[in-house]
Amino acid sequence: MIKTSENLLARTEPFAIPARLGHEPRPAQRVRRIAHASFETPDLERQVAYYTEVLGLVLVEKTADTAWLATGGDHHSVILHRGTEPACKRLAFQTAPETDLGAFEKQVRNHGVRTERKRDADPFTPDLLTFEDPKGTNIEIFAERALAPVG
Repeated sequence: MIKTSENLLARTEPFAIPARLGHEPRPAQRVRRIAHASFETPDLERQVAYYTEVLGLVLVEKTADTAWLATGGDHHSVILHRGTEPACKRLAFQTAPETDLGAFEKQVRNHGVRTERKRDADPFTPDLLTFEDPKGTNIEIFAERALAPVG
């Protein structure tokens, strides 16, 4: 059992897998889905070709050093940045619109993980919680925006 005061970044042993998956206690605040993943790659053009030609993602925007690809239902699902080494740099997760990010932040901090809040990180994300996983990947948590009624 992991003590809540234990610093997860300092763990050297693997996490225990519960004997009965799906029956373990779940935290009060949870993510709903992966919003997007951000990768670095030394060969941006090759990666764009792979994601569009092999997986069927759509290139929605591209600059000299960054490409945004989507599955079709959103602006982007995968972000590719030109970099020196291939790496997953960031995973962004959405929570339900009514999620209290302050409570989520407290829950994460109770595990000894340092967090940072960003207000108005971009025009579509008024409140963002960021921290690193044990490997050092940046994790972003934000509440899904409730859609305004049309009309």
